[in-house]
Formats: sequence, C-alpha cells, structure tokens
Amino acid sequence: MPVPEGVGSGAAGCGPLPQGKERTKRSQSKESKQTKSAATPRVEVAHSKNAQQRSARIRGAEEEPRVARAMQALERMLDDHQLLWEEERNNWSNEHALRAHDQHNNAVVNTQIHPDPRHWKAARTDPRSAQWRKAEEKEWNGLWNKDCFEEADITGDKKLHHMIWTYKTKSDGTFKARLCLDGRRQDPSTYSNISSPTMQMASMRILLALAAHKGWSVYADDAAQAFLNAPRPADQPLYVSYPEGYKNNKKGKCMLLRKMLYGLHDARRTYGLVPRGP
Repeated sequence: MPVPEGVGSGAAGCGPLPQGKERTKRSQSKESKQTKSAATPRVEVAHSKNAQQRSARIRGAEEEPRVARAMQALERMLDDHQLLWEEERNNWSNEHALRAHDQHNNAVVNTQIHPDPRHWKAARTDPRSAQWRKAEEKEWNGLWNKDCFEEADITGDKKLHHMIWTYKTKSDGTFKARLCLDGRRQDPSTYSNISSPTMQMASMRILLALAAHKGWSVYADDAAQAFLNAPRPADQPLYVSYPEGYKNNKKGKCMLLRKMLYGLHDARRTYGLVPRGP
C-alpha cells in the first residue's frame, strides 16, 4: 500500500514533521538551554553567599567566647588595679594621719614642757631661742621681699606705731614668729570702715554636711602672710618704728607701711576686697 505524500517513517509510524514546526521545536530547546545556563551562575552565587554567611556565623560563634574571656580578663585586671590603688591610698592616708598625730603630740608635749614665749625678751631667754631667731628672720625677710615697708625719716608730723612679735609652735612642730602691729594704739585717722565679710558657722556646717552626703573631698589651705596681698590706702599713711631685734643702726629712721599687717583694724576688710583670679 503506497504511503501518502508528506508522511515519513517516524516513530509510531508517523512521518516527518513539517518544516515550520521543526524550527519552532529547535528554537524552544535552544532557549531552554540558554535559560538553564543563565540561571546556573545565579544559583551558584546564592550558594556561595549562603556559605559565606554560614562561615561568618561559625567564626562569630567561635570568636564570641574568646571576646567574652578577654573582657572578663580585662575586668579582673581593672578590679585588681582598683583594689591596689585603694590599698595604697588607705596606707598613705593612715601613714599621713599617724605622722600628723605624732607631730601634733610632740608639739603639744614640747609646748607643755616649754610654753611659747609671750614677747621678744622671753624668746631670747627660751631654750629654743635659736629656732625663734630663725623664725624671726624668715618673717622679717618675707615682709621686705613683699614690699611691705618703705624706709622713711622720722619727722615731727609722723605718729609712729609700735610693732610686736608673737610666737607659736604649730601642730607640725614648726616654729612660727609673726610681726604684728599693736592695734590697740592705731591712729583712728588711718582707718574708716572695719567691717569684713566672714562666713557664718551655719553656712560652714551646711557645706560640710553636703560634702559628707555627696562624698566630696574637703581640702583646707593656709595662705602664708595673706594680709600682705592687700595694699594700704595711699590717702591714709601709717608709719611704724623698727621692731625689737632690728633697731640697731636705725636711729632717726622709721618705716612707711605699704601693705596690710596683722593687727590693723582694717586688714581683714581690705584683704576681703582684694580681687582674686579664677
């Protein structure tokens, strides 16, 4: 039986496909291959990113215990340093307190055995006269170095004021000699207002209570020859005679007081009004 035209010997007895359908099938297979080849790199990139993320998580999980151990070691080291610092501070505080206590006790004992001299002649006969002489020289040189005096000639119109020496053994055992003016005989024309700003004890107690409550540190300071920072008013001149121990070869000479001195009625007020820096 003859085979019809256009029918080939394909599978299942089918003939060859038409030319247009064959081209369509070939193009579809080519496109599917291209699509698979294009999708393959994206899948590989995604797999590589996932692998990197998994490795990063693994490394992070491995590093976390090491970081934690390092932080714990650092905290322990800081705690040890803090303990050492507190121990050193406590030792220093205790040693300082004991030293100050011993110095105070020694000063008290020395004062009880040898009371402080009440005037210049008593200082010369005191067993510690050498120490009192050194203290006088230190005070006298300090006054001149700070331009406290200016030498002048004695004239009839100048009223001379008297200066006195005071002596004290401090709690640390040092000998202090201070040159003061006898304010009981100060000329009223050399001062006017003598009121001075002072802190009330209630304010001091409040400040100390706040410091104790807040844990603040409280410091005390002592200004050496503090009143010498305050100048004397030029319109109220005050002349003084040379003190005991320095009168030799000073006949006919006196001193103009240029700075405030302990014993003056207006010394505290003038010192309180002196401008101070920050």
